[in-house]
Amino acid sequence: ANGLSIVANTPALTSDAEAHAGYSSAKFGVAGAIAVQVVSATTSATVDPAATLSLGSGNVNLSANAVTSFKTVADSSNSTNAKASGTGVGAGIAVEVIGNDVIASLPDGLTITYLKNSLGGVSVSANHKGTEIVTAKAGSAGGTSVTPVLAAAVSGAYVEATIGKGNEIISSGDVSVTTKNFVTRTMNADAAAAGDSVGVGGAFSVSVFRDSSNARVDRSIKAQNLKVNATGVQGRQGVRDVLGRSVAGVVTLHPASNYLDSLPIKMFEYMSAGIPVIASDFDLWRAIVQGSQ
Repeated sequence: ANGLSIVANTPALTSDAEAHAGYSSAKFGVAGAIAVQVVSATTSATVDPAATLSLGSGNVNLSANAVTSFKTVADSSNSTNAKASGTGVGAGIAVEVIGNDVIASLPDGLTITYLKNSLGGVSVSANHKGTEIVTAKAGSAGGTSVTPVLAAAVSGAYVEATIGKGNEIISSGDVSVTTKNFVTRTMNADAAAAGDSVGVGGAFSVSVFRDSSNARVDRSIKAQNLKVNATGVQGRQGVRDVLGRSVAGVVTLHPASNYLDSLPIKMFEYMSAGIPVIASDFDLWRAIVQGSQ
């Protein structure tokens, strides 16, 4: 073949799990809504590591892209305002477990042979954009009113683009390995209890999130330009982990007037992590970086 193109797209993966409940006026009123959603999804553009690719001077493109949306709702909020003369109990439990993998890879062990002197451009990219909503609501009313509510989410989005170990890649153009991973999450736990004698309402929200965005090259590359870029929202521990694996931090800007006296946060993050800082040669920046040594 002259070139190679493998594209895997999940343009709109959506899942909606909802449970609704209510009760009418009586001596005892009980309403419970439980919604549980478990989803595992994989979008992958890759090549069998045991394969041998014999390619000409065409481009090589591997791209995996996914857009996901998940909603889990448990609602027993007593929207009719019914009241139990004795005891009213309303419970709402929403649980969501989500795993998303988006992978583009020239894997370890893959052999590339050249029908001509070099390949064209090489691009390996993986991209994910997701939204997740978990809502638990409950309400009750009576002489004695009890309303427990729980919203729980365990979620992870793993996005990876790699050129694995193997023989050297020779390209007459540019080689890029990039990932993007952005997830927006919303959690809501809402409890309301109205009791003539006793009213107890408890709302609990529990979340465990683990996301990653990883772009990596593990074999020799000859090319005009090499770009390796991983983008994603990082928490504080995630930033520390990334900096701990880094050999240097780069903060470079053009010498525009509004930049000369700016104070980029990432420059201080690099210094705090104890890694070398490569910065534009502005007077203020030079004084800060050299003063920290």
